[in-house]
Amino acid sequence: ADLWQFHLELPGRGSSWASICASAKIRRYQVTECLKYVTGLLERNIICFDERIEGNYYLNPMILQSAEYTLSKDLVL
Repeated sequence: ADLWQFHLELPGRGSSWASICASAKIRRYQVTECLKYVTGLLERNIICFDERIEGNYYLNPMILQSAEYTLSKDLVL
């Protein structure tokens, strides 16, 4: 619900991994739990990268931490 509200208030603006986790009440220092949450949202097509990402974020979690995310177009439509 927080991601949807953010999208409505600031359409076209991306969210960081930390803000996504904060909306799920996951503390920023719980990096492993947070990145699992973000990966789960990506796998279920709830969020997507707001830019083309090169590389495998499963092998390189720094990709997840440096990317920006938006709601999936499937969810927005």
